[in-house]
Amino acid sequence: MPDEHKVGLLFRDITDRIAAAETQRLLLNELNHRVKNMLATVQSVAMQTQRSTPEAFAERFEARLMALSRAHDLLTQRQWAGVGLRELLQQAVLPFAGGSDPAIRMKGPDHTLSAQAGLALAMVVHELATNAAKYGALSTPSGRVDVEWTVEPTKGSDWISLSWTEKNGPATKTPSRRGFGSRLIERSVSQDLSGKAELQFLPTGLECTLAFPLPASNGGP
Repeated sequence: MPDEHKVGLLFRDITDRIAAAETQRLLLNELNHRVKNMLATVQSVAMQTQRSTPEAFAERFEARLMALSRAHDLLTQRQWAGVGLRELLQQAVLPFAGGSDPAIRMKGPDHTLSAQAGLALAMVVHELATNAAKYGALSTPSGRVDVEWTVEPTKGSDWISLSWTEKNGPATKTPSRRGFGSRLIERSVSQDLSGKAELQFLPTGLECTLAFPLPASNGGP
């Protein structure tokens, strides 16, 4: 008659092996899903950057990939379980924010974004900050940017309303045609965040308003 203790150990070992195999399968499926999402994002960035000279393409594409990489690192630290809105914004503008007297000031309640929403918003904010550093408020010592947001409860889901307001920089005017930066912002907010973006080129500086819904359940992509 078999030893009951040995049988129990054997049964436990088989059970553990089955559980480990299932965990591995789920992890591989999740990794495959995230890699596909990331490649789709990189492809989208490349397509939206291609309408430029080869030199400009290399510079802009690299900068956008670096912004994507920083957002990816932040989400990895949070185990892709969502990311705080304030922390994400601070990370996105870190290369442009300045020293002890930051040129970019933020105000608004913190909120958890899904990983997918976090990646999309990081790319949009990077685009705004890059444009401000080259042509807008961040191109002058006295310029600054105010980033403010609110969370507005609505029937079905809450909405984030975020404004990017540039001050004390060069005067702006509405361009004769939309640049690739404007297209990237509008496309990302519309397609990736299911929201809307409005750009206003005012004499006092660029103003951008974003509005997008929060998913009912914040989590991975």
